[in-house]
Amino acid sequence: MISSVVIIVLIIVFIVLGFFRGAARTLLNLAAMAASAVISHFLGSYLAQAAYDTFLKNNIIAHLQSNAGEYGVDYTAHNSISALPSGVQNLLNGFTRLFGVSSGDLQGRFVVQANTPAELARAVEKPIGDLTVFIMSTLFTCLVFILLWVVFKLLIRKALLVFRIPVVRQLNMILGGFLGLLEGVIFVFFVANILYVAVSCANPQLAENASIFGGLFNALLIFK
Repeated sequence: MISSVVIIVLIIVFIVLGFFRGAARTLLNLAAMAASAVISHFLGSYLAQAAYDTFLKNNIIAHLQSNAGEYGVDYTAHNSISALPSGVQNLLNGFTRLFGVSSGDLQGRFVVQANTPAELARAVEKPIGDLTVFIMSTLFTCLVFILLWVVFKLLIRKALLVFRIPVVRQLNMILGGFLGLLEGVIFVFFVANILYVAVSCANPQLAENASIFGGLFNALLIFK
């Protein structure tokens, strides 16, 4: 299985890195990674929802209602993605192409029952909003994670000066290999779950492809 090979290689890499970095650095990196992941998840989701509610939601509703009044409810329902700003549409198209689908494919999954422009606008805004917030949340989470990781790495570098004493250094390296294993498992756990959620939303059939996502990958999932 492709995913199993990748997971095993990543864990081995983390073990080797942990050995050469030592226990102190690996432990600090592990704490930094966990803190960055947790903080970026909540902060990314909050920022995405806040940005959507502040800058996009009302404009999307107004655009949908205007289109429904001009072109009709059915036409607007089948072209609802066009209510998004062009930049967000391009982002959505790029994101969905990564998983072999188009924004039109996702749009076709929207089930809308509405008779008036106002009803349509309220009904369509929900799935469009959820999709947009999900993509924005993914991007914000990645950006916040990178920024936090850089800050933590700078702090870790300053804290490691004490572990250059010879005897402490050797013990530090051995323990570092074991901690590197733990760090690797946690890393692939987060990546596997994020990847599964993203693929499941974009292309459910691809997410169930056993030749790509094998038993080891599925064993790490908590959202399946």
